[in-house]
Amino acid sequence: MAGVTFSQRRYIQDQLIYSYGITEDIPEGFKNEFIYGYDANQYGDRHYLHFFTSNGNLLLSRKGYIYLSAGIGGYLKDRRFEEGQIQGNFEFISKLVTAGRKRVRTFVNANYTLGIRRYPIEELTLGKMDHIRGFNSNEAVGKQRLNLKLEHVVFLPRQFYKFNMAIFGFADMGIIGSNNKLIFKENYYSGIGLGLRLHNENLVFETLRLRLAFYPFHPNDVSFFGFILDEQSKRDFNSFEPVQPEPMRFR
Repeated sequence: MAGVTFSQRRYIQDQLIYSYGITEDIPEGFKNEFIYGYDANQYGDRHYLHFFTSNGNLLLSRKGYIYLSAGIGGYLKDRRFEEGQIQGNFEFISKLVTAGRKRVRTFVNANYTLGIRRYPIEELTLGKMDHIRGFNSNEAVGKQRLNLKLEHVVFLPRQFYKFNMAIFGFADMGIIGSNNKLIFKENYYSGIGLGLRLHNENLVFETLRLRLAFYPFHPNDVSFFGFILDEQSKRDFNSFEPVQPEPMRFR
């Protein structure tokens, strides 16, 4: 495989996005990537191609941060496109708003993935990447997925035994099904809930998360009610950094 990437990035600083109590560097910029590869195997040789583009910037008057990306890729064999996919992603982070002694921020994320001539064993889900938080089903699978996530976070001014605290509420929706018809005619699932995060930047272990969720439209292998206490990994920003060439992941 080989790739060519055009990238530009710079950093701005803010607080209370993915961390608590420290200054965070938010990357602004873009990345355009073209990848080519040659696949030689027992079922026939084929070419791999993909194009990916992304852009992230502050909105005017620093009203928030927006990130957009899109990509298309797959294999060419006997002039036929196979194991391909189209994907798009939208992320919005509002500016930090002060409400009394509390500070508030809103997160919005939407993404779409369409599989093209994927193998039967290759399926998209709504659980592995937390598309619907706490949702894990073997029935909600398909070759096409549309996902929308909303989260509203309130950062509390007081500490609990030197832990910074944040209360959050969320609403997630996922549509998933075959790639033979319009996505809005496929199966709908959702999750609604609230939770609490406890974080101490001086400790090795990650953020503690307590979450309660309800799933109004749930398949047979998912219950209506869900509760979880776990460690939440710190999320990283999309950095626009060039990386080694690899195929787009269908997941």
